[in-house]
Amino acid sequence: MLNLQAVMVNTLITNRNLITKHYISMVRLLALSQLKTRRRTIGRNSKGSPLFQG
Repeated sequence: MLNLQAVMVNTLITNRNLITKHYISMVRLLALSQLKTRRRTIGRNSKGSPLFQG
């Protein structure tokens, strides 16, 4: 019985680690895409000023 419990706890921990990694990568992708769109809109809005161009 104790062995089975340990195996279940182990699988739970590994699953949580996988989910956390997946979640972190998803958040990173979202942040990157938001940064790209924001940069694009800034460049489009202020073509006159050289400060915001990039």
